[in-house]
Amino acid sequence: MLVHFLGTAAFEGIPSLFCTCELCVKAKAAGGKISVPAPPSCSTTN
Repeated sequence: MLVHFLGTAAFEGIPSLFCTCELCVKAKAAGGKISVPAPPSCSTTN
């Protein structure tokens, strides 16, 4: 039997869980959504 696991990569979107960087705080205040042309990466290394 051959099993393929799809979509198992760890992707952390914006806002990142437990992150306190300016971008994630702003996104959480906006209800978890931000409007930017290209989604930036979170700057916190938690």
